[in-house]
Amino acid sequence: MKKINKQTIQTLINYYKSSDLAKLEKEVKKLLKTFPDEEFLYNILGISFVERKKFDEAISTFKKTLSINPNNAEIFCNIGNTYFAQRKFSQSIKNYQKSLSIKPDYAEAHNNLGNAYKELGKLEEAVNSYKKALAINPDFPSLHNNLGNVYKELGRLDSALDSYQEALSYNPDHPDSLNNLGVIFFKLGEFEKSSQYYEKAIKIKPNFAEACNN
Repeated sequence: MKKINKQTIQTLINYYKSSDLAKLEKEVKKLLKTFPDEEFLYNILGISFVERKKFDEAISTFKKTLSINPNNAEIFCNIGNTYFAQRKFSQSIKNYQKSLSIKPDYAEAHNNLGNAYKELGKLEEAVNSYKKALAINPDFPSLHNNLGNVYKELGRLDSALDSYQEALSYNPDHPDSLNNLGVIFFKLGEFEKSSQYYEKAIKIKPNFAEACNN
């Protein structure tokens, strides 16, 4: 079976990173004539379709990958992401769970599962999913921030505070965590600290509406 070379793969990745998605789709479709069983091609094409909000095409493309390899955990995760983008959270959860049944240590799938649970208001389930992701990948600030957000919704402000501070221990300039610490300190009545964190967040990411409205 023919395999696509690394240089071609990198070229396609570069198209994706530069948002030249029309060019990417054209090249992938051309390559599929030569490499009809290449999972990477279907995967990047599906991701491209999601970026362009062609969700039906994305699902169809990802499923072609599964016809080649039904145990591809990344593809089930990407199908979950496609449903998530459409706010079809129950369907996204089913696919994240399928991904994790294949690859239990898939931190991204645990994180995305947590996001879907959060959207459905299943906050304790979201906490459990984020904790599983962090057990696998503890040095990922966005994961700590996500966990903090759920604690904040649950009213567990001390736990939220700890999560946001943990995120900053890995990246002191993580803007979302800085902003969220501003929110927590505001809720705790510590307005001077709140303003300090808001100001730090705004310097890094000027468009924080939340920083102006809390």
